[in-house]
Amino acid sequence: MTTNGFRAARAKTGKRQVEAACALGIAFETLSRIERGVQEPGRNLLERMADLYECSVDFLLGRTTAALPDAPPTPDAHDSARLA
Repeated sequence: MTTNGFRAARAKTGKRQVEAACALGIAFETLSRIERGVQEPGRNLLERMADLYECSVDFLLGRTTAALPDAPPTPDAHDSARLA
């Protein structure tokens, strides 16, 4: 298992391991094992980590180097008023 995504995502948020673990509701040691590749997180934890770190699950798993997938642009208030 590639571990760079987990550590990189956490570092990008500026959170220490203990802060992230607390926010995720897991033990510090569990997060440390995940980041070192000793333990794999379950699907639920992966989703919570992606939410906390504001990145994609694919980034955490090392499947992509883009933290977030490209999202279509959303219309702003001016565009919405013009379309109405």
